[in-house]
Amino acid sequence: MIEIEFSYIHNFEDDQFTLAALVNEFGAEHNVKVHLREMTWQTAWAELFGFASHGSGPHVSHVGGTWVSSLARMNVLRPFTAGEIASMGGESAFMLPTWASCTLFDDQRIWAVPWTGWIYVVCYRKDLCHHDGAHPGRGGCDDALSGILTGCKKSV
Repeated sequence: MIEIEFSYIHNFEDDQFTLAALVNEFGAEHNVKVHLREMTWQTAWAELFGFASHGSGPHVSHVGGTWVSSLARMNVLRPFTAGEIASMGGESAFMLPTWASCTLFDDQRIWAVPWTGWIYVVCYRKDLCHHDGAHPGRGGCDDALSGILTGCKKSV
């Protein structure tokens, strides 16, 4: 049986239980034993940097999206092949902003695969925005947000 280590950054109380169930299912299907290594956001970068510096560490790691370029530049990541990406559903299977964080500015190879992504929304009070001259819904999203924020600023 193959054994691998997977490091992840703890986000939620049930992370350990959820991941244990997922890796147990994966292990049963693929005859792989996955050892989980929990990290925290406070220590993860230092731990990952230590792994990279010593040429050792987990086989697979959950990392912060902004860390991908640094790790790739340190030559400690292997880019994914086109076949690997296709087997996961291709680029269109992921949210565009998370997908964009997996390449480098000057190197369009895929160095990571999005695992989680957070989406935030902006809500506005239509009556206040229109009163202050902001008209959300007209023009692009950036125009609408700028108008909303300008209107809100005037209201304060």
